[in-house]
Amino acid sequence: LDPKHKFEGLDQISVGPMLGKAIKLINSNQSIHVLF
Repeated sequence: LDPKHKFEGLDQISVGPMLGKAIKLINSNQSIHVLF
């Protein structure tokens, strides 16, 4: 297996949950500028 391909696969899996956490943070804090 190509290590790069394997890493990209892991990245795709972890993006969803991270995005969900970020959205929850924004919704709970109502201050987007804290994250960026």
